[in-house]
Amino acid sequence: MVKINQIAPPISLKKGDTAPINLKNDVGKPIASCLKDFAYALLGIAEVSTQGAKKYARGSWQHLINGEERYQDAKMRHYLESRHEEYDPDFGLLHDIHEAWCTLAVLELKLRRIGIANMYDPTVQVIKSCDRVDCIRYSKKRVHNCTLTMGLTCHYETKNLAGL
Repeated sequence: MVKINQIAPPISLKKGDTAPINLKNDVGKPIASCLKDFAYALLGIAEVSTQGAKKYARGSWQHLINGEERYQDAKMRHYLESRHEEYDPDFGLLHDIHEAWCTLAVLELKLRRIGIANMYDPTVQVIKSCDRVDCIRYSKKRVHNCTLTMGLTCHYETKNLAGL
């Protein structure tokens, strides 16, 4: 049987009410434990970070002038080098791991520059519709009701708000 992470809607408490035991409102928060699905890949990323910290200084990558552009270049170099050699000769790790690390570095720097709140496209609203009312997802802008079909798949409909 497939387990589905269902997030309960918020409970409204009146003055004097006590919250039920084990209540934690996770509505709208990412399921960070999903990262465990990428354990080997993330260990590779950690290894690149560790070796980089030893070679340069821990965290120094964050302060590189023109960091986004330079890590995009490094990402492309590792991609191109991976076409004719599997492992990076400097660190001994797969070029693919270095390429993924560079992708994360570029993304991190970009999100810091534009602000984490701007990672979603404001012109697209996700509308979810199904037939079970117990699957509710919350976003900071609006509440979406999303129910699952018999195939246990959420159906998404996107609507471009720019045309409204």
